[in-house]
Amino acid sequence: MKSWGYRALLFAMLAFFTMSCQLWSLLTYQPPCGPSVLSLAERNFEIKTVKAGFSELPKIPQNTPNTAYWVDGTNTPYVVFLSPVADNLSLGDILRGGEQARIVWASCDSASFILEAPRQEILDVPELLNQSVSGLAVVIQSDPAAVAWVIRGELVGGEIQDISTPEPEDVLAEVSLLETALSQDGSQLKVSVSIVNFGQSPITVGSENVTLLASGTVALPLTSEPALPREIAPGVAETFTLIFARPAASEATLRVFDVEFVLGGE
Repeated sequence: MKSWGYRALLFAMLAFFTMSCQLWSLLTYQPPCGPSVLSLAERNFEIKTVKAGFSELPKIPQNTPNTAYWVDGTNTPYVVFLSPVADNLSLGDILRGGEQARIVWASCDSASFILEAPRQEILDVPELLNQSVSGLAVVIQSDPAAVAWVIRGELVGGEIQDISTPEPEDVLAEVSLLETALSQDGSQLKVSVSIVNFGQSPITVGSENVTLLASGTVALPLTSEPALPREIAPGVAETFTLIFARPAASEATLRVFDVEFVLGGE
């Protein structure tokens, strides 16, 4: 069966409704996290913000091995520069692709990525800073006139924290996109999602809470396993396999409560 790729787009939640989307691990509700950090290759880099022009690379210190310089305003993808010290340059040879990277911001918002194999590239600055595809781009360049190591990552999960104290009736849940696939005849789209309720009240998932938007049309699932509506008790994880009619458009948005995933045919 042909699979569909996805990019996760996370939106701020309403004051009394806190949802998070995170694929790799269950993160509990927590207070502000301190300095923003990029975790990469079993190392932690404190994130500092730099500015970049449309066609001009940011100016960063050349000898700060434990600092990552995030280009202000970039998030689709996040563009981060590392100083060209020996330990950082060695990442181009150490990483093979498939490793995980993670950004945790001072607000406790986070994003997780699966890395591609590093590549040496001549930087095209407008293309590098083009905000059209979710993910991560880590750049290590020793000479502005030379090729740079570029380590790209695909966004696989994220979490948005509402740091106000939750009330017992607030919805606190984790939503993960596990799988997308087409049926053998190509007429239906199968989507698997996981919802973890770590709030204090049950969550009821109805068909109106899981929809597919394509070309301005909202579609409800044709079938669901388990059937909807379904109540999820506090502390319980539930996996749903949903079948939708395949949208005619090449891109569609899966919406689970207030979390959205952009699905695109490959």
